[in-house]
Amino acid sequence: MNRILLSLLIFCSFVSYAQDSTKSKVIKNNFTSFVPMITFKYPEFSIADGYYLVKEANEGKAASQHELAIRYLLGKGFEKDTAKAVIWIKRAVEKKLPAACFNYGIMLLNKAGVEWNPFDAYKYFLIAAGKQMPEAQMIIGLFYLDNLILTRNLNKAVEWINKAVKLKYKPAEELLAEVKENEGRFIDLSGLVSKTRDENDNSGSEKDFSFELTTTGNDSLNKAIEEVKEGELLKKSYTDLKKILNIKNNDMLEHSGDTTSNALIQQGIKWGNPEAVIFNGSNSEKGISKNKDLINAASNYFRAYRLGVNRAANLLFKLTTDQAFIELLNKSMDKGNLEAIYVWSAIIALDYNSKFTEGQSIEFLKKASEKGHVQSAIELGLCYYNGRGVEQNREKAIELWNNAAAGSEDAKLRIAFHNVLTKESSSSLKQDYDYLLNAYNKGSLLAQTALAYCYEKGIFVKQNKAEANKYYREAVKRGSETAMNSLKRLYDELRPSDDLFKIY
Repeated sequence: MNRILLSLLIFCSFVSYAQDSTKSKVIKNNFTSFVPMITFKYPEFSIADGYYLVKEANEGKAASQHELAIRYLLGKGFEKDTAKAVIWIKRAVEKKLPAACFNYGIMLLNKAGVEWNPFDAYKYFLIAAGKQMPEAQMIIGLFYLDNLILTRNLNKAVEWINKAVKLKYKPAEELLAEVKENEGRFIDLSGLVSKTRDENDNSGSEKDFSFELTTTGNDSLNKAIEEVKEGELLKKSYTDLKKILNIKNNDMLEHSGDTTSNALIQQGIKWGNPEAVIFNGSNSEKGISKNKDLINAASNYFRAYRLGVNRAANLLFKLTTDQAFIELLNKSMDKGNLEAIYVWSAIIALDYNSKFTEGQSIEFLKKASEKGHVQSAIELGLCYYNGRGVEQNREKAIELWNNAAAGSEDAKLRIAFHNVLTKESSSSLKQDYDYLLNAYNKGSLLAQTALAYCYEKGIFVKQNKAEANKYYREAVKRGSETAMNSLKRLYDELRPSDDLFKIY
C-alpha cells in the first residue's frame, strides 16, 4: 500500500507577510515527502531588522510576535530561547493568528517548550482550520481518523480534508486519495522531531520540530513482505530494504562492508526483527530461495507473533486449515522433530486445534527446551512469566531465558524488557536501555515498545510522553496491538472530561 509522509515544518511560510500566508512548495520524492519553504519578513535579518521586529511585536502586531517566537525557537537572528518563544507565540495565538495557532499546536504535539497535550493542540488547529488554513484542515481530518483524540468518524474526516482540497492544497489531495484507496483504515498521526531544511539553507544542519503524518493500513508493510514474489525482496537495494524492515542502522554489517540484502535479512532474523522473520517464514512456505519447509514457515510465523506482530498468527492459522499440514506436523513430531513440537505448542496456545490440551503443550515445550530448542525455551518462559498453563513463576521464566540467552537475542530482549518493567535488574538499567536501543536500531519491535514505555514512565530516561507517543505509533504501524493499547492508555490518562473527546 502506498504511504504518504508529510513533514510539515513547524514554522509556516510568510510568503505574503501582511496576510500571514502559509503557502508551501511541494517537493515530490517517490510520493513520500513534502517540504515547505520559509520566507521571513526580514530574510537577511540585520541588527536593524531585529530592532524593528521586536518593536513591532511589542506594539502588538501578531505577525511580528509570531515571527519573533519562531526566531527565538530556531535561534535565527536571536539566541535560542524556548521560554521566550512560547511567550511570544502565545501572544500571537491570543489574537487568533492562524499560523501561530497552527504552530502552537505543533509545539504541543512535540513538547517544544510546553507540555505534550494533543487535546489542546486540537483546539488550536481548529482555530487555524476555521480561518481557512488548509494544513490545519487536513490535520483536523486526520484527527477524525486517528481514533485517539476524537472518536473516529470517516465522514467528518473526509469533509475536513476536502476543505483543504478545495483550497488547492496538494498534500490534502494525496491524502484524500489514500483514504479512499484504503477505505479509511487506521491513519497514523505522529508528532516528532526530525531534520528539515530551510529552502535557503542547503546544509541540512537545522534540527527543527516537525509534524509527521503517515497513512497506513494495519497490515501494510508485513502484507507486502508476505506477498513478495520470487526473489523480489532480495533484489531490493540495501537502503530500501532497511526501510522495509524498519532498521535504523546496522553498523556491524556496514563496517564489515557486507551490505547485501541477504545479510541484512539474516541480521534482522537474528535480532528479532518481525518483518525479517515473516519473510523467512514466507520464504520457507513458498520455497522462494530455499527448499519448501512448511514447519519452518509455521515456526517463523509464530515467532513473529511473539515478537509483536499480532496478525502474523493469521499466517499460521492458514497453514493449520490444511489437513495435509497437520498430518505432516504429526509425523514430524512423532519422529522427534523439535520444531514440529514447538509449532504444535503454538497451535495450542492460539487455540487453533483441540487435539492436545494446554497441559500437554507445556510438556511439549519442556521436552523441546530440554533438548536445546531455543524458541521452545523462550515460549516456556512466557508461560511461566504470565501463568499460562502453569503456576506463575517469573523467577523460573528468567532462568529459562538466561539459559537461552547465550544463543538468542530474543531471550536477552525478554530479560531486558523485564528489567525495565520491574526496575529490578542485577545489571544497571543503563545496560538494559542501551541493549534495547541497539535492538530497536536493528528493527526489534519489542524493543521499540519497551523504549516507548521507558519514555512514558521516565525509566532511565527523562519522562517524555511526546517521545513515547512517537515510539508507540511507529510500533502500531508495524502491527503491534500491545503498542496500540499502550497508546490508548497514554491518551486516556490525559483525556479531558469534555464530551468532545470521548471515544465511543
